[in-house]
Amino acid sequence: MVCCTCLAVWVALATAAFFIVRHYLEKLLLPNLEQRHVFVTGCDTGFGHLLALQLAKHNIPVFAGCFTEKGAEELKKKAKSLNQGKIETVQLDVTNQESVDKAFDTVKKSLGSNKGLWALVNNAGAIGTNGPDDWLTVADYQNIMEPNALGVIRVTQKFKSLVKMEKGRIITVASVAGRVPFASAGPYCMSK
Repeated sequence: MVCCTCLAVWVALATAAFFIVRHYLEKLLLPNLEQRHVFVTGCDTGFGHLLALQLAKHNIPVFAGCFTEKGAEELKKKAKSLNQGKIETVQLDVTNQESVDKAFDTVKKSLGSNKGLWALVNNAGAIGTNGPDDWLTVADYQNIMEPNALGVIRVTQKFKSLVKMEKGRIITVASVAGRVPFASAGPYCMSK
């Protein structure tokens, strides 16, 4: 029979070995993280906000697309406390082609002529007006399709050349509502 002390020692050693191996695998699999730039949309709050902070925490330079100045300021304030990585906020309205073009120019200028994006994360979106279909108008459907579907297409079309330069990836954050629709959320489910 194994004593409790021996078991505790084995568990401690196995745990330490796991974290050491994981640390070295991460370094081997993804070297030079500080040179892999990522553009994330929808960083004012929620998932995009947290993703930008997590990437910066791992020394990955982030371009954070924020819809509002208040959201950009909040993100900058939190990023300063990390003392790692770099977050550059970019004003972005995914429903407006001029705003997307301006964000692209900002990112391209910051990257320089020979650097691209390691990843583009399409996260910006909205819930919109939902309810029974009898209460909704075509405009309600259009208003939610703009950020959730057409915004993704607009940003992807504009930024894909930068992603191709690095042989990177394009990630689109979706919702389970796109696969399993729920009652009284027709516009949102359709947009996902």
